[in-house]
Amino acid sequence: MSVPASSHIRTRLVSRAIVRVAGADAGQFLQGLVSNEVMPAKFLERHRGPAAYCGMFSARGRYLFDAFVVMSPVDSTYLLDIHAGSLDDVVHHLRRYKLRSRVVIEDASREFELHSFISPDITYLQHVERSVRHAHCHETVAFVDPRLNHLGVRLILAKGDTGNQIQTAIGDAFVPGGDDDDPERFYTLWSVLNGVARSNVDLIKEKTIPLEANMDFLNGIAFNKGCYLGQELIARAYHQGVIRKRITPVLLSDDKTLTQCSPLIQSGTFRPDWPHHAAQQGAPILTSSGDKAGTMLSSQSGNAALAMMRLEFLFATRTGPLMCGDHQVHPVIPSWWFTRDLRS
Repeated sequence: MSVPASSHIRTRLVSRAIVRVAGADAGQFLQGLVSNEVMPAKFLERHRGPAAYCGMFSARGRYLFDAFVVMSPVDSTYLLDIHAGSLDDVVHHLRRYKLRSRVVIEDASREFELHSFISPDITYLQHVERSVRHAHCHETVAFVDPRLNHLGVRLILAKGDTGNQIQTAIGDAFVPGGDDDDPERFYTLWSVLNGVARSNVDLIKEKTIPLEANMDFLNGIAFNKGCYLGQELIARAYHQGVIRKRITPVLLSDDKTLTQCSPLIQSGTFRPDWPHHAAQQGAPILTSSGDKAGTMLSSQSGNAALAMMRLEFLFATRTGPLMCGDHQVHPVIPSWWFTRDLRS
């Protein structure tokens, strides 16, 4: 794979879809189904902008869907930025709990485009976000990714708002982060390198445990809000501290001469030219003594990948390499992890 030469990357997110939830009860309705605070009166107090990263869970506290819940400029309206592969299931899930709530739930994907803007210059990204907001377009919304600042700015672009105001706000500094075959190529790479699991790829419906997927670290769960579906089991796991595994970025290497070091220090190097899926999903990651330290997940870009790692092995002093088949595995602890909590 090739990496764009520019440091300002624009990606049209073709894998995403939009569900609109509108009506007098929209906030209260969503509040009972998602893991974060979305009531209008508390939204801007809790979040840095008009978007909240949220999970929707089963009664057993397992992952069903994740979404960016975005307050639309239109009154009493929310836009849910979700994975397109989950669109029908999300609409069905929401309508199942509608009951007598005064809300309309509809697929609005044909009315919007979704874009991501990534740059090392956070100040410039914030300027783009503010410029779009001040363009006073009908339903277009721009927001800094509520999970992590360096995941960039997301833009929900209403197709009627594609005029000069939006283009002027965005500017010409951004280059495409992919091609016709894979328009999300760089966006995927950036997610993997930052250790952020992807919907419907690494996050599996009815199986993934939200805390193991780092949704708490990614500002996706409010532990001080009222009840929502699955809340009891999530809160119990959080307060009892029983999370033993977490999704972790890793680098793969064939170099058997690399010295082992603390996982807090990157001992491998990123190689974009590695074969796709050199390590298969579900392949075990083993210590030199044969203990299972983790499991490979689906996301892989070059030799960067995501793995579900057992924390006891992630932080332990090792005498030999971690291996997945013939490849060395080098865990890289993301800067946004709260390592003090993990070690306690």
